Amino acid sequence: MSVVLVLKKSTDRNQSTISDKFLTLLNHCEIVQSRCTQWKVEHGATNISCSEIWNSFESILLSTHTKSACIMKSGLFDDFVYQLFELEQQQQQQRHHTIQTEQYFHSQVMNIIRGMCKRLGVCRSLETTFPGYLFDELNWCNGSLTGNTKYGTACGCDYKSNVVHAFWQSASAEYARRASGNIVVVLNGSIKAPFNENKTFGKIELPLLKHPRVQQLTVKLVHSLEDVNNRQTCESWSLQELANKLNSVHIPFRCIDDPLEFRHYQCIENPGKQLCQFSASTRSNVETLLILFPLVICLTFYTSMN
Repeated sequence: MSVVLVLKKSTDRNQSTISDKFLTLLNHCEIVQSRCTQWKVEHGATNISCSEIWNSFESILLSTHTKSACIMKSGLFDDFVYQLFELEQQQQQQRHHTIQTEQYFHSQVMNIIRGMCKRLGVCRSLETTFPGYLFDELNWCNGSLTGNTKYGTACGCDYKSNVVHAFWQSASAEYARRASGNIVVVLNGSIKAPFNENKTFGKIELPLLKHPRVQQLTVKLVHSLEDVNNRQTCESWSLQELANKLNSVHIPFRCIDDPLEFRHYQCIENPGKQLCQFSASTRSNVETLLILFPLVICLTFYTSMN
């Protein structure tokens, strides 16, 4: 069974990007397998069968567990997601490749994470892993995006009960289980509660971060360029709540307010904003230039290729 998938602009995981602009009306199967093939080429992977991956995914969509009204089987995609992460790990071992960059988590800052980690490749997030790369921004549950062709799944309910959410629950949980060393979580400092235990990071990922495997967690608190007065800081009550939770499981906590690399990325995207008018006399000027220049080069190259 095939589905015609139409991507849309949004602020969630179904948001379209430049890299997929030519896939707008392609068959869902073709999109996933095209991404899979691209991943194999970019990573020199030889142990991956893209057709088998799609068949396994589709079999879950066609299973009886997805047809009950708004009741998803717990862990519906757990085995599937686990196998994708294992394939990625096996490929890295075959190439004797060790990932050196810190593992990034995030909450309510999807656009910035997609820009920094997925587009520029300067950080590693769920969206840059093999399962994240295959399915990020795709919605196989919205009839308006599939030409009203459906798999017969329970999609007529709220997002937290449908099969799209079920997939990302499984992916987020497995991503967190594999976290190690010093990790980073990027939070939105322009909302009332940057850390919200009811969001994916607080509810699913945080409880799976274990010491001593995880040695430290650093919050990078970013703000909207329009946000001048109503700013949450590293001393805000919700971040103190996060610090207390980490302390209870013996994971050291630190916090950085408006880290330079994220502010620079925001200013590349919005150079006319007042907060982006850096002074040549500021102490961070040299750091600004060192970080900003390669980002500009990368962003210019990425745009020209698309």
